Amino acid sequence: MNRRGRFLSVIAAVWLVVMLVAVQGQQPAPQPAPPPPAPIELTRGLTLFVVPYAHLDTEWRWDYPTTIREYLPKTIRDNVALFEKYPHYIFNFSGANRYRMIKEYYPADFEKVRKAVAAGRWFPAGSSMEENDV
Repeated sequence: MNRRGRFLSVIAAVWLVVMLVAVQGQQPAPQPAPPPPAPIELTRGLTLFVVPYAHLDTEWRWDYPTTIREYLPKTIRDNVALFEKYPHYIFNFSGANRYRMIKEYYPADFEKVRKAVAAGRWFPAGSSMEENDV
């Protein structure tokens, strides 16, 4: 590095230290939360469809007893409640093994899922036994 380059590097380093010292200890004034965004008006006749999905990863994050005891019934019951609350609500859920566990451990809830599938409100998606992350 030539003499001019070393000089510019020293100046940049000194400037950086001065700036760090100047801002050290300063905290920005708390800002009020921004208002929620206004609804988007679609002017071209466009429609956005959003389908909720539960990624229940029994092979990685959660063990089977917890999945069977907590996550499966909560997933079913929460979404069935949303079917009742919102007439156009639909849901997407994958993993054949989870459906097998629902049928085995929660037969009454499995019947609710079957009825929701028949009504076109619950979509059993995917073609694997377990959730996968590829």
